[in-house]
Amino acid sequence: MRACPQLGYWATMLLLFLACTDSDGPRGDTGPTPKDSLRVATWNVESLGESGSEELSDTRAILDRLDADVYSLNEIDRGQDNTLQELANDMGYTLLLPEDNDFGGIRNAVMTRWEVVGMTTHSSNSLYPGAKELTRWAPEIRVVGPESRVEVSVLAVHLKSGFDEDDIFRRTIDAVRVGQGAAQAGSRVVVMGDFNAEISDMPDEPGTWTRAPNGLPSSYSLGDDLQDRLNGEGILSDPFQPFFDQGLVLLEASQLDGDLGTRPRSGRRIDYVLTTLPSTGAQIFDCMDEHLEGSLPLAGESVGRGMCEDASDHLPVFADLTLSAE
Repeated sequence: MRACPQLGYWATMLLLFLACTDSDGPRGDTGPTPKDSLRVATWNVESLGESGSEELSDTRAILDRLDADVYSLNEIDRGQDNTLQELANDMGYTLLLPEDNDFGGIRNAVMTRWEVVGMTTHSSNSLYPGAKELTRWAPEIRVVGPESRVEVSVLAVHLKSGFDEDDIFRRTIDAVRVGQGAAQAGSRVVVMGDFNAEISDMPDEPGTWTRAPNGLPSSYSLGDDLQDRLNGEGILSDPFQPFFDQGLVLLEASQLDGDLGTRPRSGRRIDYVLTTLPSTGAQIFDCMDEHLEGSLPLAGESVGRGMCEDASDHLPVFADLTLSAE
């Protein structure tokens, strides 16, 4: 009996189809792009409080409630290294806390529960040899997403406070230097912390700096690179612009009642999250708003209404970001 040519053709096509597929679909189709949801939070904790104190207990309760993957903390006093390390260990976080600063004793810290692939502390001298300007060193921690396996760098910043001319100048220079650190951190970057400035007031006086003002600390030493800029085009008096120049975007956040203040006693909005990553939401956490609807997801039970005030004079700002393997 003669074989049917058409049967041979379709049998061949079927074999080819089966050879190019498996139980998960056609070969070469890797499925959805791996993604991670990264929660970050920044908080000026105004000192942690003593071990066993109500202040420290309230701080811990709020951190647990926010349930962030990476925290930036400001105003860690000298002598609180062990307290913060014990807190990080108890929470299961890796901690980066610089030992010192060029000026003052309060420091920035970063801690994370994600896998750490690198740590750096940015000082003026590390960013430009011989410079001594940065009020508080900026720790940077580089983590990798558990699903996407891509890296993101998080820097903690706390710029110079105050309203005098020398304070405004130093705040600007602080931002320029940390902006240089952000430029070295790769394309996926988060910069967050206490900027001691309100975005709505920028640029600040005098608009553009063309000289260093009087009143700077005697040990303050401006790097030649920034002195050249002062002598040339000048430096914009805006501590946000150096990060915008690196492609970071400031995330809009508010309390659930619509208040934009991050420091309740003054009502000022001075704590921010800036990032190159897409965000699905950002919020200022106020314990007094726990009864209101519309919050980003939180962990555990509501905290006491007075806990935020007992823990610090600032409110935390937190955000959910998307980290995608592309």
